[in-house]
Amino acid sequence: MGRSVREMQPLAFLKRISNKSLVPNCATPGTGVRYVNAAVEPFAAVNPTTVKNRGKENIICVYQQDRYSNGAASSIDAGASFDGGRTWRITSLPFNQCVPGGLTYERASDPWISFGSDGTAYVSALAFSQSSFDTAIATVISTNRGKSWSNPRIIRKDVGPTVLNDKDSITVDPNNPKQAYVVWTRFTSFTSPNRFQTRIWFAKTKNRGKTWQTKVIFSPKRGDEVASSVIIAAPKKGLLYHFFTLAITKNNRTMNQILIQTSNDSGETWSKARIVTQIVPPATDIEGAFNFLSIPLRTSSTAIFSVTMDNKTGTLYVSWEDARFSKGRIAEIALSSSIDGGQKWRNPVRVNETTGNPAFIPTVAVNQTGRVGVSYYQCTNSRPNNALPVQPLFKVSNDRGRSFSQNGIALNKPFNILTAPFASRGFFVGDYESMITIGNHFFPVFTNVHSNRDRLRSSIYIARINPNH
Repeated sequence: MGRSVREMQPLAFLKRISNKSLVPNCATPGTGVRYVNAAVEPFAAVNPTTVKNRGKENIICVYQQDRYSNGAASSIDAGASFDGGRTWRITSLPFNQCVPGGLTYERASDPWISFGSDGTAYVSALAFSQSSFDTAIATVISTNRGKSWSNPRIIRKDVGPTVLNDKDSITVDPNNPKQAYVVWTRFTSFTSPNRFQTRIWFAKTKNRGKTWQTKVIFSPKRGDEVASSVIIAAPKKGLLYHFFTLAITKNNRTMNQILIQTSNDSGETWSKARIVTQIVPPATDIEGAFNFLSIPLRTSSTAIFSVTMDNKTGTLYVSWEDARFSKGRIAEIALSSSIDGGQKWRNPVRVNETTGNPAFIPTVAVNQTGRVGVSYYQCTNSRPNNALPVQPLFKVSNDRGRSFSQNGIALNKPFNILTAPFASRGFFVGDYESMITIGNHFFPVFTNVHSNRDRLRSSIYIARINPNH
């Protein structure tokens, strides 16, 4: 990576969450290569009722298990820890037919989790049938720290292939654990380029997910496209921030943006969208992937970002992949912040080390002292035959996102991303990942790819980092 990355030494706390597939023999209709024992795209949350019980914190991480080459996975698994991440209990969630009691859909994808103030865990996911392109946005909850889960509730379902639901996320209201919000993108006329339309849908429950009210909260012009969508619920009652990406096409040119909407009444009404930032893609960017050394990598690209909030100060942070620092040559990690509720945003800063190699899939979090941490991957300078080494990394900012430490922390040894699942447009470890904080500590959750000789193709790991050391 370069001299500014700390020499790789085993972290004091690095634990594997995932394990072998719980549904290795599940055969469903549809085409595509199934990568058994490949875990990707993790998202984690910590139970707020347990954060003061040091060593007994309840953490739940959800992820895709047995990823397919052409979309989704055999199951969404949930790892539950009752000892601060040291050990994990794995359960497959009932979002699809591979799991007992699951929905009738063939596969599942896009897992997301959020805790209520009383310890109730909510998970959303996309249920998907590759043979018909039927899709649904569904949720489950756990009231016992992830030991068991409710039957799934469908928020929205559509029959394919002309209508498609995608890219869900869920957020529980910090002031009311019975109330939660889900946002996602719904594509109509999906197979008709001249009629293609995307909209962002919003769902709200007031009774722990038993019923949901839905509506459209953003509708771009026909031909323009929204992708990922995330809600941040502020400590102030009723205040929600909705972030999303928008691709605007005009005269055969596409401009990519991150935008923000706000609501002061728990999602009943929403402000007009404001631009957070333009996104500059690398020259090799093609529909959510980019090429490096002629190798296609499917990453967050211009569609996915990471966002968080400092609950003490109200400062908002967003991080994304951007090629502006290299004049469009390679993707790197950018971060911007707002101290006035998203009205104005600081000029983006580069997070990663400048090595001439791409960096991708950022995740941002803030600890209790206001330090900002970002995890990401970066290709290394090593060029062995038949391999592309990638290093999972972490950096911290001590000045609230204005600059980042020169020394990055290696979360694990570099891995060869060419042994990762190949998902549609490139080698794939996830469109997004996550990071939690407990006190001063950061807990990045990430995918690590194994060699071809290992029984596991890829696994989900959690690390603990003390920024003071």
